Amino acid sequence: MKQFMLLMLLAFPAFLMAAEIAPSDTTIYVDGKKIVIKENNEKIKIKVYEQTSKGDTIENDQVFEGIYRDGKSSERRISGGINIPFPKLGSGYSSSNYISDPHWAGFGLGFASFSDKKLNVNNVDGVDLVSSGSREIMLNFYERAWNISKRGLAIVSGAGFQFDRYRIDNNKAFVETNGVTGLEPAQTGRNYEDSKLYTTYFTIPLLLEYQKKLHHTGPLYLSGGMVGNLKLYSASKVKYSDESGNHKEKLGGDLNIRPISMDFLVQAGVGCFGMYAKYSPFSLFEGGKGANIHPVSMGLILHLDL
Repeated sequence: MKQFMLLMLLAFPAFLMAAEIAPSDTTIYVDGKKIVIKENNEKIKIKVYEQTSKGDTIENDQVFEGIYRDGKSSERRISGGINIPFPKLGSGYSSSNYISDPHWAGFGLGFASFSDKKLNVNNVDGVDLVSSGSREIMLNFYERAWNISKRGLAIVSGAGFQFDRYRIDNNKAFVETNGVTGLEPAQTGRNYEDSKLYTTYFTIPLLLEYQKKLHHTGPLYLSGGMVGNLKLYSASKVKYSDESGNHKEKLGGDLNIRPISMDFLVQAGVGCFGMYAKYSPFSLFEGGKGANIHPVSMGLILHLDL
């Protein structure tokens, strides 16, 4: 690796001269290495070849490739047909003032509940939850940042999945009857050991993020904005026991839950660790087809550099 870096340093002055003389394709030979430089549409591609013996013949095998454009870089070292990636193509800029590691991708775990428009939580519009049994899981697998300021501001988007589980109290369950979803008590002789409402969403955020660089640790960050939700799954399920044994039953699927909704999201933290809070300005159920309850949640999130 040290010899390879020395090679690149030796080739750098020649590269500058070649860029001034011939802005298209340039070939340079340094220390037995062949360096091919190509420039096209403000993109610079560098390939490095070295001579290897294969039987009675000597061939030039590619050992390195780098692509550079708009402050972004993608590099890989090639050895024996195996590509070894160097630092990945970033979504930000090389300047330390820009955001190159936005905070969306990662794993989140929090408490889920319902509120009214005044943010009064739980036991809203007749819906009472078991708070300790109501959870939210976020799996965000893609993120992208667009820097809008040299002072650490960027617009962030991406994609992910959100899984909510609401545990219903007082021996009731959500059931749709005559086009309206409401809480109904268990049938006579039944006692619900578990009653839950499940929802799964595909999520797309639109956030404004601010970062401040810190010494010896990751950046301090604060972000907020909107998260669009596309419903993928919903169900009301119960568990109960009677004389014939233990039973699990699905009481409904669609349940008039909005197919498209939105959350307001704020999150803050240091490095890859943070906290978040969310509130939906829309009720969980379509207007007039269920209780007027708004999903809320808060928890912890571990961000990953994807």
